[in-house]
Amino acid sequence: MRIIEERSLKGKAGVKGRVGKIRKIANKKHIKPASATMEIRLLISICNRNVAFSCFDNRRAGRKPAIRHLLEKGFETMKTALIAFFSALLVTFGAAATDGLMKKESPHSVAETADRFEAAARERGMKVFPRFDHAAAATEYERTMPPSVVLSVGNPKYGTQFMLENPVAGIDFPPKAIVYQDSEGKVWIAYNTAEYLYRTIFERHGLSYPEKDIEFYRGVLEDLTSKAVAAD
Repeated sequence: MRIIEERSLKGKAGVKGRVGKIRKIANKKHIKPASATMEIRLLISICNRNVAFSCFDNRRAGRKPAIRHLLEKGFETMKTALIAFFSALLVTFGAAATDGLMKKESPHSVAETADRFEAAARERGMKVFPRFDHAAAATEYERTMPPSVVLSVGNPKYGTQFMLENPVAGIDFPPKAIVYQDSEGKVWIAYNTAEYLYRTIFERHGLSYPEKDIEFYRGVLEDLTSKAVAAD
């Protein structure tokens, strides 16, 4: 997460230095917003002992802060709170969200991770579409690359309505995930977060949706990917 906005930086000397330390913490953690259209703004006001935190939904101009905490403590408390806040945004067990893209490390091979993901989708009654094998395609043209496959799963009963509303939406549907091996030999599964799918892709095509769908799809993604990378 990047500190996007700083306001009311008034008071004692050294405030800028303190803010710089906070920014370094964020950069070191490589934490960024999970969605391109959803930003978390930390509005830091340091005046003697007052520190204010506010979360904003950047999608609606003029919207009031969703969360506001006023901490009546000094800088050390502020630093501790920020570190805890950053840590809470990280998904444990080798997973992290960056710019709407979630990644989870898998203890299995690319093929097994992909098989487990698709099996979990079938258990939920979802449609599993044909894979796209990047490495196999590269081999056909005398190129080599580590294993990398794109997986597509969805629910036509749910998704067809949106492509009827806007046929061009089919370029982004069904949702996809990619399972790949990196240069260090680690295997990962990566996919768009539910927030990114709805607040960026859906809105890109002018599609409306109930807010509860975001939470439901977030749960679906967590179920599928957790089963794909489970150590069992």
